Amino acid sequence: MENRRDAIDKILQAYMPFYNIHKVENDTPVTFRCDYFAENEGHFISKKAKLWTAAQEQFIYFADIEKMDMDVFNSVNNYVLSDGMDRLNIGPGHMSSEIVSVFICSECSDEIYNKVKKSAVRKNFRFTLHGWMDFFPVVVSIKDRKVISSGTGKDMVRSISRILMF
Repeated sequence: MENRRDAIDKILQAYMPFYNIHKVENDTPVTFRCDYFAENEGHFISKKAKLWTAAQEQFIYFADIEKMDMDVFNSVNNYVLSDGMDRLNIGPGHMSSEIVSVFICSECSDEIYNKVKKSAVRKNFRFTLHGWMDFFPVVVSIKDRKVISSGTGKDMVRSISRILMF
């Protein structure tokens, strides 16, 4: 992978069949948001007798950053968490939601790597009767050819590493 733009394009190309992709135009380094929605239902004899529903949502925000520092990391995460929480559809039938900030950067410090490994938020809604939300950051360093996240994001790390062939 030569540069950040190529990495973002490659990831978006892989996500396009499964996600609704939106270009983000604001004063943050966030350039794209990918939305995923799924809903499952259980019925008894007919579709009118619904037993349960389980809705899942995922919002992935991609930030394009030359050199990552702690101020940028914190400000982007605050924006992503705030915007993602506003997009959640909480209520009966909601099972789970994920909000993910993916930082595509040229280079990254060990301080950021350590912070990312400890950065995850989980919020339960009505004691999980209305589901839960997980938030975690993922850092992709082009120079070091690394994809790092907390334990919550291990599936995302595996997916992005496979796409970028790291």
